[in-house]
Parts: sequence; C-alpha cells; structure tokens
Amino acid sequence: MLPFVRRFRDWLLDRPRRILFFLAPTAIDWLLPMNTPASRFGTALLAAAPIALLIWAAIGQITARDAPKLLEETP
Repeated sequence: MLPFVRRFRDWLLDRPRRILFFLAPTAIDWLLPMNTPASRFGTALLAAAPIALLIWAAIGQITARDAPKLLEETP
C-alpha cells in the first residue's frame, strides 16, 4: 500500500466521522443552482473515495484475521 494511502487510512480510522468533510462538497454542489454532471461526478468521487478506503481496510482486517484459520483447515 502506498505511504500516502496508509496515512490517509489511519487518519480516517482514527475518527471515522471525518468522512463528513468529504460529503460537504457534494452537499454544496447539490444546493447550487448551476451544477453540471461533471461537478456532480467530481464531488461524488471525492465523497466515495474515503468510504471505499474504509471498506478496503475492513476487508484487509477480516482477511488478516481469518487467514490463519484458512491455513489450518487445509488438508
């Protein structure tokens, strides 16, 4: 994993409510009278990135926890 991504993941895992910072541009764009499909796409991508990163971290934790069990069950 890239060092920047690791620091960002740790920053988000420290306080998951920080995701709300990334949702703010989407809310502002939604409230503006002149928004475009490109602006909606960009702000939605910005909002989805930290959520995807937290899901990726959760999957990593689950697989790391279950990996020894899978190795033991192999005949």
